[in-house]
Amino acid sequence: MGYARLLRLSNAPTAVADVWMGHAVATGYLEPSWFVVLTSCATLCLYSGGMAMNDVVDAARDAAEDRGRPIAQGLVSRCSAKRLATWLLAGGVGLAALAHPLAGVVAAVLVAAIAAYNSPLKRTPLGPLLMGLCRALNGVMGMAVELNRGAVLSVAPGVLVYTCGFTLFARDESLGGRRTQLAAGWLVSLAGLVWLTLAPYFLDGPTPVVTWLGGWLLWGVTTLMALRGMTAGLIRPTPKLIGRGVGIAIRGLLLIDVALATTYAGPSVGLAVLCLLPIASVLALRVPST
Repeated sequence: MGYARLLRLSNAPTAVADVWMGHAVATGYLEPSWFVVLTSCATLCLYSGGMAMNDVVDAARDAAEDRGRPIAQGLVSRCSAKRLATWLLAGGVGLAALAHPLAGVVAAVLVAAIAAYNSPLKRTPLGPLLMGLCRALNGVMGMAVELNRGAVLSVAPGVLVYTCGFTLFARDESLGGRRTQLAAGWLVSLAGLVWLTLAPYFLDGPTPVVTWLGGWLLWGVTTLMALRGMTAGLIRPTPKLIGRGVGIAIRGLLLIDVALATTYAGPSVGLAVLCLLPIASVLALRVPST
């Protein structure tokens, strides 16, 4: 259980959803293939390795703030966590390169972004941007088999900004957070969702397969579901509600992936991505998301 908490296994399905979404947006379909299998395994390694590295870097702060993380509680040694993170990150790049050379390049850039986030930059304004970049690159890795500028611009900026928002929202989670910072995070995440809503109709990217009205309804529901936890945390800024809001926002990435897959590849593909949500929800009952 200590290692499950270290690697944030409850969030792992959201990383797989990013890759599936990226592939669906770029190609217009999602079918079993070696590329999908290998990039799915690669993103699991990269995400888990990044989470382990995060706790290695934050071990002293976690202990001081009593955040309940496994290294600070002595459930996993800092040395073991660092070694595991290194192997997972290296394995992720290797698996991505086996899937497609360009996917390997994207994975290497993703590792660089993970390393930059887990540095003194984390506590600067660049920290949330770097976390957003990690999530955006995750989706781009899924696009590597048919990478094109329109697909990247339709998806990556919105995912980056949404992730940047909830990362800013989570900054002082253990202390309760300042309402101004929480409001800023909420607004930034909303801006990311607005981009994703409007991109199919105003950018020269992949052609959406849902109707204009259907798209607005789909993204309206997605926005409500993704931001509901952050909204509760903004109204009552307690550590418990802020942490719950961040967890909902992270799983909200999976709902965003469903909406994107549906928008660009159709309902059947969106449903395939949605099948990852029950896995994430069940894991979240035992393994904290943050």
